[in-house]
Amino acid sequence: MIVKNEEHFLPNCLASVRGVVDEIVVLDTGSTDRTCDIAVAAGATVAHFKWCDDFSAARNAALEHVTGDWVLILDADEVLAYGAGDAIRLALKHPGIYCGMLPMHHSSRVNATQSEVLSGRYRMGEPTWLPRLFLRTDDLKWEGIVHEGPSSWLEARGGVGTCIQAPIIHFGSVPDFRTSKNRDSRNLGLLRKAVSTDPTCWMSNVYLACTLYTVGEKDEALVVADAAWSMILRQVPEVISSARAIDTSTNHMPTGVVKGFTAFAQLLIEKKAYKACLTLVATALEIGVDHPNTFYIAGVCYENMALIDSDQRVSHLIGAKNSYGAAKGYGDRVMKDPVLDGASTWKASLRLATVLLQLGEYATAIDLFQSVKNQDPEICLLGISEALIGINKPGEALNLLRGLIQEYGSVDGSILAAHICLQLNEIPSFQTLLQCAYEGAIDGLKEPHRLKLLNDLLAHPAQSIRRVS
Repeated sequence: MIVKNEEHFLPNCLASVRGVVDEIVVLDTGSTDRTCDIAVAAGATVAHFKWCDDFSAARNAALEHVTGDWVLILDADEVLAYGAGDAIRLALKHPGIYCGMLPMHHSSRVNATQSEVLSGRYRMGEPTWLPRLFLRTDDLKWEGIVHEGPSSWLEARGGVGTCIQAPIIHFGSVPDFRTSKNRDSRNLGLLRKAVSTDPTCWMSNVYLACTLYTVGEKDEALVVADAAWSMILRQVPEVISSARAIDTSTNHMPTGVVKGFTAFAQLLIEKKAYKACLTLVATALEIGVDHPNTFYIAGVCYENMALIDSDQRVSHLIGAKNSYGAAKGYGDRVMKDPVLDGASTWKASLRLATVLLQLGEYATAIDLFQSVKNQDPEICLLGISEALIGINKPGEALNLLRGLIQEYGSVDGSILAAHICLQLNEIPSFQTLLQCAYEGAIDGLKEPHRLKLLNDLLAHPAQSIRRVS
């Protein structure tokens, strides 16, 4: 591992591999705290390397001190989960393995327990499978001054490793911690340097676009993401063809293509360029991007287009229904590229349920909302209430809505409850609820499709509030 002033995380990292590995190599790049003392006390071999703004150079320097047949890569702000060592040792007994893909779980809290992160309670996004275990060969070498990896080494062997259920938990992605360490600013400088050195490297451009987005430079991020995608379309088909010549049995989409697609798509969605984003989705499918993000993003585009194009509303909603359904079809499949939070699981179900509401498929919507209610209780209970109205059970819906309004001050709940009260001819309650809904609609609406219902209610003769636009 590479370390510099990591005394906070390092003890837990080193303890997590005790009894799993035969040797520990720690490469210090200029610590001024107790990092080296902690590593020595844990029995690690500590080597020193002068930092040169190049993570691959540091990785390769550390590799020179390794004596074993296999290399497990951990950063100081990571830990190997309990029981992961047994899974690794079992996997290494299988012939033909040369690279182990391990699931990375990013903690949302610095002090979260392993079980809290692995369960998803305090995890950011879905687990991502990363190459972290390598057969030590003479040509094993890392490339890239930041977001480094043994790309050429992997490509020479088909580009696909063996998935091993040996989770790694990463604590260094917690936003406040990253900000305190200036990691995004540091990476931005390194990525600009990498792109300047090799402007045609699509991977460096992808990571530059993502980092620009993270630090808030979204206009520049969009320009870089567009350029990166053009490079991907020119370069990736040849890479895939070469990899398939080695092994025709697996999907050979190079690492980072999905990340580049996702970054570009999210930027287009923020610009409300939904048609352009759907064109991007189509191109991604043409080159073989087999990933839930592709379909989830298509669903987002169709769902938003249904809100602004009344003539094609049903057609767009059907497109969203099919897209979210396709994203759900990936379920818990192993993905080596980052999956948008819930894109193949709970969030795909939530969005699909909301679309089904608008298509009048109320029973299926209720089942889906019930299945993910623990993830977002307010939105799911609102959806169930709206579906109950649709199947003519206003009393049950109103009971749910009263609780939502009391607990959350729900604007959507006030809209739906006002709708029921109007149907029941309870005009004073209708007027009170509508006033609350109107006052909170601009900032507090959970689901945009309910704005139409609000405007319909505001047009009713029983009230005198002006229409919301």
